Amino acid sequence: MNAVADWSEKSTGLQHRVQNEKALQKLVKGKDIQAVLLFSQMLEPAHYYHRQHEKSAHESYSKADPLNRLVDALPAENEVLRQFDLRLTQWLINAEDNQDYRVLREQLELWASTQEGLSTLLAAQPQLKSVAQKTYQLIEDTLVLLDKRKKGNPVTKNEKLALENQLANILEIEQEMIIALAFSTEKLLNSFSSH
Repeated sequence: MNAVADWSEKSTGLQHRVQNEKALQKLVKGKDIQAVLLFSQMLEPAHYYHRQHEKSAHESYSKADPLNRLVDALPAENEVLRQFDLRLTQWLINAEDNQDYRVLREQLELWASTQEGLSTLLAAQPQLKSVAQKTYQLIEDTLVLLDKRKKGNPVTKNEKLALENQLANILEIEQEMIIALAFSTEKLLNSFSSH
C-alpha cells in the first residue's frame, strides 16, 4: 500500500498526505504544525466504522459536516506507528541495548517532547486535553517497560494488572480516536513473564 501511495502521489497527483498536513495547519491556525504532526503519529481514527456509528447516533452524518477536528486530519492507518511496532516486534526477539532499542527510545522521547508544543491545539480544542494526558502517560509507561525489558527486570503480577487496566482505559474511543500507541505498549507488556 505504501508503494501505491507513493506512486499515486507522484503519478496521478493524489494529495492524501498534503491534505493531512493542511488539515493540521488549520487546527493550529497557521502556526508550526511539528508538535501536532508528531502527536498525531500516536493516534488513529476509531476502527471498524465506530466513527460513523457515533456520528449517526449522536450528531449528524453528512457530507456537509465540517472536517475541522484532529480526528479528521488523521490517516486511516498511521505508517510511523506501524514502523515503530514492526521495530518493537523485531527488538523483542533479542531485547538488549542495540540499534533497535535506541531507535525505539529516541522515537518515544521525540513524541514526549511535543507536550509543550501542543498548547495552540489544546487552546483551540480543549476537549483533547484528556487524550493528550493519556497519551503522555502512555509514553512514560512505555519508556519504563522498554528499559525494564532491556535490563531483564521483571514486571510483577500487580504491576501488570494495573497496566492492563490502564491500557483498557486508554484504548477506549475518545473524540472518535484511539491512542494506537497502546497496542505496541500492550505487546511490550505481554512480553514479560509474570512474577
